[in-house]
Amino acid sequence: MFDVTLTLPASASEDALYIKNLETSAPLFRHEVAALSDTVFFGSISLNTLNFPINVQSVAAETGVFTTANGPIKGHFHSTSSLKLITTNMNIDADVDLFHNESAKPSDLVMTTANAPINARVSLTTASGYGGEFGVDTQTANAPFTLTYVNSPVYSQLNSKAKTANAPATVHLHSAFEGSFSISSSFLGPSLEQHRVEDPTGKGRERHVTTSRSRGNIQGSVRWVDAEHNGGGTGLVQVSTTLSPARLIL
Repeated sequence: MFDVTLTLPASASEDALYIKNLETSAPLFRHEVAALSDTVFFGSISLNTLNFPINVQSVAAETGVFTTANGPIKGHFHSTSSLKLITTNMNIDADVDLFHNESAKPSDLVMTTANAPINARVSLTTASGYGGEFGVDTQTANAPFTLTYVNSPVYSQLNSKAKTANAPATVHLHSAFEGSFSISSSFLGPSLEQHRVEDPTGKGRERHVTTSRSRGNIQGSVRWVDAEHNGGGTGLVQVSTTLSPARLIL
């Protein structure tokens, strides 16, 4: 049994140390990442193991891939383009800061496991605090998930898919979300929970929520309106499960 320690040099300037690419392929090795997000920025980071966990205090990268199997993934991740957290038979517990450069393609987040829960808190950000395009895909099976959007720019576009089976599914949206939604569940049925929230722009707009129901499904839309504009948005949020409750919180 032995340990491998990778020590990174300090940056020569006040800026974070830039590392173009870091990859590991180390089955049967636990991966422990220190709090690097304030001092190191990776163009690309890919950590791969098997049967052991990946624990990240904090890491910042343009693109990141963290892959294991039969091991949990836990930590705080910052990405400016694309992030993937992938395992099986073990849980994912993540805080994710997903940044979008408004001139680039949408920033994407993928979290996938099976037979284990996902508990994630996601902050969507842009430099201006406005706009941005984001895609979030969360999937497990035979285990619950809870996905909470902690922050989101106003007038942004979010396409979020969250799916499990045979277990409860919960998505809590940020008040800035505008667009359509779909909540589906067989047997126990879906539910929509609405809370009174203030206009995230501070302009006193009113939030309008429309819904339609059918067996096992709730569809609807969310928009912020004022005297001059009807509001709107092209975002799409999908929450689905089977044989368990599916809940969307607005």
